[in-house]
Amino acid sequence: MANSDELTEAYLELDHGSDRAVAIVGMALIDERIQQSISHRFIGDLSARNNFFSPGSGTWESYTKIRLGYLLGIYSGETKVIITLTKQAQDVEIGSSIGASHVRPVPPRVSRSR
Repeated sequence: MANSDELTEAYLELDHGSDRAVAIVGMALIDERIQQSISHRFIGDLSARNNFFSPGSGTWESYTKIRLGYLLGIYSGETKVIITLTKQAQDVEIGSSIGASHVRPVPPRVSRSR
């Protein structure tokens, strides 16, 4: 978890940064907060929590965390769509910075219940 100095620096970068910086830094902050919110609902076993989000686990990937946060009722479907679009913007920015012109955002599926 980022300390307050790191958060202040990140917020300043978001306020004065390029679109690329905003997409990358902003989504990193969102991803961290989603992970914290999901972890808050877990049992107290810190080792199990850490392993759940470790690299290579099924929940390491941001899109999985986004879906899981929605399924746990942490945020609304509308917020899930906004976070997903933010993640896709980050992917495009990262892809363009490494020359991956084939990276394109994929619109999220929005289910509407009647």
